[in-house]
Amino acid sequence: MARDGAIYINVISLILIAALLGVVVYLQNDVRALRSEIQELRETSSGLPAKEFTLETTFSDGFAFLGKGGAIDGVKNPTLKVKVGDVVKITIVNGDGVGHDFVIDELKVHADHVKEKGESVDVIFKTEQPGEYTYYCSVPGHREAGMEGKIIVVEEDQH
Repeated sequence: MARDGAIYINVISLILIAALLGVVVYLQNDVRALRSEIQELRETSSGLPAKEFTLETTFSDGFAFLGKGGAIDGVKNPTLKVKVGDVVKITIVNGDGVGHDFVIDELKVHADHVKEKGESVDVIFKTEQPGEYTYYCSVPGHREAGMEGKIIVVEEDQH
């Protein structure tokens, strides 16, 4: 009988050890994922975005992005001006109920589709090189229907 009790305790001990090892492995994976996210944030951001823009999709004489707020308010496909090293946040708001996305090929920026009217998506990226880049909607036919604009990245002393 005592031997059965010892076996029972050993089995329970092994189950507890296996469970603890499983928890440790799970936590290690979480820690790795968090470290990866922290590193990505360090690489792409130095805090809050330095420049924020809101563009609303619209259909008026063809498709377009309409600037919302600040100097771009009401401007169709506004030119967005930023500096090298800026962390940029662009919010895309679906204003027309048609599916759209937002792409800047050269900067490897691609926002998810906004499908329903009022739906929005943010895209955040850091500018690395000066230049003039084109943003557009990659839904077939939308760019051709007028849904494109420019983002100009300048050296800090040129802004």
